[in-house]
Amino acid sequence: MKLRPLWLALPACAVMTASCKKEEPAAAKEQPAAEKPATPAKAGETTPAPKPSTPALSADERAAKFGIVKHLPKDSDSFLTIYNGSKIAERAKKTKLWSVIKEEAGDALPEEADAAGDKKDGPSGPGALLGHEVFLATGKGMSDQFGHLITVNRRMSYFQGKLFAKLLVAASKGGSEEGMKEESANISQQSMLEILKDPQSGVGLLEKMQVPPVYIGFKTSAADREQVAQQVASIVEYMGMAEDMVEPVEFDSAGVKFKGYRLVGEKVSKEMAKNRADMEKDIDPETAGRLIAAVAKKNIIAASAVLGDYVVVFMGSAPEDCKLVAEAKDGIAASDDVAFADGYAGKELAGLAYTSKAFSTTAGLAGSGLAEMTNGLRDGLAGAEGLGDTRDIEAMLQIIGEREQALQKLTTADTLGLVSFFEEGLKIETFGGTDKGAVDWKTPNRLGGLGNSKDVIFFANFTTDAVYDEKARAYVESLVETGYAVAKKFSDAPIKTENEDFKKFQEGMKMFDTKFRTDVVSLVDALRGDLHAGLGKESAIVVDLKGGVPTIPGLPQEVVDKGKFVRASWISPVTDRTKIQSSWSKINTSTTSILKKVSEIAGDEIPMQKPTSSEKNGFTTWFFQAPFFNEDFMPSVTVSDKWFVVSTSKSQAVELGTAADKENTPGSGFTMSVKIDPMRQFGLDWVKLVDENSAKLFDTEDKLNEFKENKPKIEKSLKALEDFEAINVAVRRENGRLRGSIHFKTH
Repeated sequence: MKLRPLWLALPACAVMTASCKKEEPAAAKEQPAAEKPATPAKAGETTPAPKPSTPALSADERAAKFGIVKHLPKDSDSFLTIYNGSKIAERAKKTKLWSVIKEEAGDALPEEADAAGDKKDGPSGPGALLGHEVFLATGKGMSDQFGHLITVNRRMSYFQGKLFAKLLVAASKGGSEEGMKEESANISQQSMLEILKDPQSGVGLLEKMQVPPVYIGFKTSAADREQVAQQVASIVEYMGMAEDMVEPVEFDSAGVKFKGYRLVGEKVSKEMAKNRADMEKDIDPETAGRLIAAVAKKNIIAASAVLGDYVVVFMGSAPEDCKLVAEAKDGIAASDDVAFADGYAGKELAGLAYTSKAFSTTAGLAGSGLAEMTNGLRDGLAGAEGLGDTRDIEAMLQIIGEREQALQKLTTADTLGLVSFFEEGLKIETFGGTDKGAVDWKTPNRLGGLGNSKDVIFFANFTTDAVYDEKARAYVESLVETGYAVAKKFSDAPIKTENEDFKKFQEGMKMFDTKFRTDVVSLVDALRGDLHAGLGKESAIVVDLKGGVPTIPGLPQEVVDKGKFVRASWISPVTDRTKIQSSWSKINTSTTSILKKVSEIAGDEIPMQKPTSSEKNGFTTWFFQAPFFNEDFMPSVTVSDKWFVVSTSKSQAVELGTAADKENTPGSGFTMSVKIDPMRQFGLDWVKLVDENSAKLFDTEDKLNEFKENKPKIEKSLKALEDFEAINVAVRRENGRLRGSIHFKTH
């Protein structure tokens, strides 16, 4: 169960509402004030963790501020709680964006309901459930069970790779189309049996798995608590419809009585046993017996209760797994694990989340790469006949797994804390979590100031960790090399087939191998070798709206003169200019050779285009000339003794290099900013410019009328973004701990 996607969804429903807040509510003002954070760089403007002027909050104080935290057990693996749903809904309805959405959606939107849930939808409607606070929490053991799910996903990737290898080998033997279909079906059936017998993911894993403790609940007002409790209980009652499989259950937790049902594994197992003969048509008797026996030991409980202000649903394997607490001192509210939120108690909270170190560690493995699939390919090819000797490919597939494992060893994990609150929009602060090791947190960044211009709409700045960079490049190289080796082995197989697509594939592989392989390898080596060695680890990506419109034939002169165009650049420091010059020489040689061979194949000579260079302020820019290029639209490479810039704009590249020489904005980690205001105005200016020149731009009356018809909607949609100013992101390390800040800034 992944928490991250849940909390990332929070801004989608909350940020559009934040601009309506002009002052903090009285309740928030009464809290101890946090120290004012230092002003950060504009491009990555964030809110550092406040340092409370008072000591850490007590368990009771946290209980008063953070809602359901007061009842969650101390050994909780995770929780996510979202506050003030009714206020979020009220603010959403006041934004210009909501008006546009409502107008466009029409009847597709549900009928508006009172935020408190006591008008159109009644006290048991969405307002009563979501209006105050809604939470999802998991108890101890969730990380283990989540790990089992990851194992299932990992092993499924392995068996998919193995299945693909077997199908590849079968295809290499040729045969009729009908015979291939039958062979594929047999291989797929065998793979399913392998999965069931697999000790890591089959019945063996099912024997280890249990339903972890899960708590879902809603804070309610006294007036509608009883009806909400009845509504939630009625949902649990659906489980009772499986009369032959369930039994009623009641138990006490946190001083209240939970009532619900238990899905009895033993009863489900007996029903399965009745159909054992049919099961054994597909799986062997031993596996069928283990499967039936494993199910007999699995129970699932769903029960609900009213706990103080909350209506709570518990799901788990046994009543004793429900470990909610009656007093804050006995639960996670008394733990230092939630101390990250203490400095924000005076804020108007939107959400709070936490995952244990065990959960964070397990979740860090969820995004594993291709090693499991390539291991399956390796084992599927081992000893197979039809593709010839595949030991070289098997060794390369093994290397992929080893290099991926080396890359994953750089991942570290810590407890994750997240707090979200309304302040100049919506802010999200994170503490700890999973670090893949890709960013160098210690080396200062120098390019942060390049994003401060008001015309910059996107900016990102980071320094890649040298160890991660080396291992990541090695991993990618092994993937490319192995992919080529597998494709070549398959194309060289003596397959007897009339399939035209396969014949074209064979011809293409032969042509690439005999004519282009050497040049492509040389080209790639130049990029990953000399060029990479000549550049530093810091990078900045800058996108602005200061460019002039390219002089494309057919565009009215007024559009060219008055319009603005997007410029985008990537800039990195130069560490060895001779290496960069060497890489260019190799790239030029390889591309010239490739173009000559393409000319021979096409039967028409295509001369190698010679790049033009220009000098300005110590920068040399290399570019190819074209009739409609101008200074602001000219794909180019600009280099000096200090900076290397790849850009769509010659002028922007020189501007950035010059600014980088003069500015040295200190920073670290990863920063990113997206500015909404200039993007909105850019769109409006273009709509106006197109409208003024519409007679020249649209060659048919239908196209002209279509634009005129859609123009008001386009303008209204763009103006609806007036509530939003920017999105700023900063990730860094503070006192050795990973810290993240996301600010959805509004006017």
